[in-house]
Amino acid sequence: MKKGLLVLAASLLLPISSFAWIPNMQFQITHYNAVVQVINTTPYNAYCQGYVYGQTQMGSLVNSWFASYVPAGGYAYAYVYTSYPSYFVNAWAQINCQ
Repeated sequence: MKKGLLVLAASLLLPISSFAWIPNMQFQITHYNAVVQVINTTPYNAYCQGYVYGQTQMGSLVNSWFASYVPAGGYAYAYVYTSYPSYFVNAWAQINCQ
């Protein structure tokens, strides 16, 4: 009986602790860099990771890896860069937080 309750409690708590969500993000694009602001709206510290992408005017893609702790109610920045003569026309990100 005790073992059954322990297994039940562990199976209920494990999905909660491993839950990941997509955070709120804001984007700013200039000619040679794209900035993503990852916003943690929860009251808990979050570990966020994923990729940031930028598309140049010629259609090529540039990406960078982002991994950072984001404080409760705070934000972190992720960047991707290009150089002359290419410039960014679009940016997006695939970032998940836990």
